[in-house]
Amino acid sequence: MPIQTTLSIIICTHNRSEILFECLQSFESQLIKYKNKVELLVIDNASTDQTKAVVKAFEQQQDGSIGYVYEPNIGLSFARNLGLRHANSPYILYIDDDALASSNLIDTVFETLQSNRFACVGGRYVAWFRYGNPRWFEGHWAESVVFRPDFGVLPKGFFVSGGVVLYQKNALESVGGFETDLGMKGKKIAYGEEVLLQNKLQKKGFDVGYNPKMVIRHLVPKHKLKLGWQLQSAFAKGRDSWAMQQQQGNWLLCLKICLKLVVDVFLCSFVALSKYITLKNYYWQNAVFHFLQPLAYGLGRLKGILLP
Repeated sequence: MPIQTTLSIIICTHNRSEILFECLQSFESQLIKYKNKVELLVIDNASTDQTKAVVKAFEQQQDGSIGYVYEPNIGLSFARNLGLRHANSPYILYIDDDALASSNLIDTVFETLQSNRFACVGGRYVAWFRYGNPRWFEGHWAESVVFRPDFGVLPKGFFVSGGVVLYQKNALESVGGFETDLGMKGKKIAYGEEVLLQNKLQKKGFDVGYNPKMVIRHLVPKHKLKLGWQLQSAFAKGRDSWAMQQQQGNWLLCLKICLKLVVDVFLCSFVALSKYITLKNYYWQNAVFHFLQPLAYGLGRLKGILLP
């Protein structure tokens, strides 16, 4: 069946020129195949490295299908929104700059578009251990959840990852794009903008879907292979889980969270100690994480309520 639409692929990047080049290369043959049907836009989010030179070098290998746009405001949401404004296609595929596209990713995206039903369709990512894989590192930290085995509606209460996600451009515009107060900003760990956006889409009556065949390999960088970063991430998720709800907190709620913290820490410490004693492939890093993770998340949630 002839392809009746076009696609804009948007890659937002900040100071990761080396990895960005590998990301772009993973699209090379697919861009040739879908010439005149796909544009690739790189949104440079205030980079100070060789990002622009890398994009221009890759552009010379292509024939008019690559674009470069500079966004001076640091923040992933700023970059995504700029990409939304510059996209020339009715559909937008956002890909992380530290990811490798599967060889049939664009094929799968166009197959997905044939349903013409969903305003948003998420894919999945698998781990790319470019810098090694410590024996204590838990694989699920670096891979997305498989919500269902086939293409269809996303189960209620779940949200697709922003690392590989397809949107109808007009649906994104109807909710004002991404919330710039949320999301990653340079080296600051922050979340929530994707969940908030999908909530807005669903409230307006749009469907959100999931296709496990839309796959990328997502880099596990060196800093994510450290226990401290995993705990910082848990804290940020707790903090931003409240901010993305856009609600006001109160002292009664804070008290409930504190009580839950005490219970969670007690239970998790017992479970972590038991596993450390009894399980062969359970290391002290795992025990420390499972003991401190609920504390980090809970403290982050309290901060999100008290100091928005």
